[in-house]
Amino acid sequence: MRFNPMNPMRFGTRLSSMAGRLDGWSIALVIAAALLLIGLVRMGMRTAGPPPDGPPARATSTPSFPSPNPKIANIDDHASPTEEPRRQAVASFPAIPPPTPLQSTPAQAAQPPSADNSAGIAAYEAGRYRDAIDHFEHARAERPDNPVIRHNLAAATAAVGWAAIESRDATDAIRQFRSAIEFDRTEASFYAGLAAGYQLRHESQRAVEALRAAVAIDPTRAELYEQLAELLYEHNQLQEAVAVLTMGIQRAHPPDHLSLLLARMTREQSLQGHFQQTGTRHFLIQFEGGENRDVAYQVLDLLELAYRDVGQALSFYPEEEIAVILYNNEQFRDMTQTPSWTKGIYDGKIRLPVGGSAPDRHLLAKVLYHEYTHVIVHELSADHAPTWLNEGLAVYCEGLASGNLEGYQEALKRPSGHLPRERLLPLSALHGSFLGYTNEQAALAYAESFDATRYLVDHYGLFRMKELLQLLGTNRPFDRAFEDAFFLSYPEFERLWQETVAS
Repeated sequence: MRFNPMNPMRFGTRLSSMAGRLDGWSIALVIAAALLLIGLVRMGMRTAGPPPDGPPARATSTPSFPSPNPKIANIDDHASPTEEPRRQAVASFPAIPPPTPLQSTPAQAAQPPSADNSAGIAAYEAGRYRDAIDHFEHARAERPDNPVIRHNLAAATAAVGWAAIESRDATDAIRQFRSAIEFDRTEASFYAGLAAGYQLRHESQRAVEALRAAVAIDPTRAELYEQLAELLYEHNQLQEAVAVLTMGIQRAHPPDHLSLLLARMTREQSLQGHFQQTGTRHFLIQFEGGENRDVAYQVLDLLELAYRDVGQALSFYPEEEIAVILYNNEQFRDMTQTPSWTKGIYDGKIRLPVGGSAPDRHLLAKVLYHEYTHVIVHELSADHAPTWLNEGLAVYCEGLASGNLEGYQEALKRPSGHLPRERLLPLSALHGSFLGYTNEQAALAYAESFDATRYLVDHYGLFRMKELLQLLGTNRPFDRAFEDAFFLSYPEFERLWQETVAS
């Protein structure tokens, strides 16, 4: 099942030499990161040995970061500039407050007004960021050393970068944020945007370095510590994530949310600090005790089969290593806080309860194919798929584990002979989490989800399902993405599908 309590992110690795990893594009970035590293060493942030893994109770998301647009400064007067409404790369992420704008100096104010700067401000406020860039470029040609114009040009360039993040164009996003930093190297949110671009391109090391630079530039922003900690956590560096949060609590304002996140991570670190780990090319698995090693190898074997089979079905193979954690039943319930009917979750990592005895291979395969399908859905949709579609596809792909997809799906199609139409929930009510449902409610929700998903696969094929997920990954509203993928409105689909339920 897909676990979606908060939205924390997936992406990280240790800080090493920034000078050799940023392609030489920003000396300021190197200096900022070096200052941060000095501070971390003084605090005893680094620890020896491989860091254990552990999950904060949260959900993935693709990755993204808060995306503030800095205020535009007007060099022609001393009045406070107007502020562009803040935009976010992913709506569920908290936005970093916009920076304080640069103010005109008396000497600058005495200069003749800059028509291009004023026109750029107007275009920026209207959301025409590329037009704003053109005006600010003309203004900079007249006054190349004016810091306010450079700041405004950087802000407009960063706004284009956040638009590229929203459309998942990593290459353009990275280019825009690099340009913004060249114009103004003092704004932390530009480095956060650069990190988001690197995340989209699965360059986790560079994303971490960019976020570390952001923290060094503005060590008071709690959101930056949160994003960096989550990024490190997603890449199995829980100790460093804990250290980042500890530093954030000391420096950021307000630190309350960081304290809650730190408490969860510390608790999980305590539990999983003694876990062993092994892995394959695509999966890293953690487990407790040598007696679970055989189960761990069986899980890895089945996950590699799922990687092949589900990948072939949806023509997609994730590039980054996927973390898997095996718990005993008590640990699983304690860590995930999930109801008794759950047999596994995916919240950026696949988590499974395993008993003392060897699991039934067929049942284990179904669970693993189910949870691995959530990985695919998350990657393709940037975590924007409604729960009914996410769970429906996961149940559908369980059939790939049996080697007889059609027979398996037919047996599942009407679990009790038919779905009770009088008890059906509208699909719009199944967009959120199922975790609060009772056993009976969950059974109905999963049956509906599978039935509606199968209808779509039967009529349009898995290729169009993948297209829908990719459209959702561009932050397109679900109704519109659905109609673009299937040339059918969402309400009309639901009506047609419910007619088959009644038959």
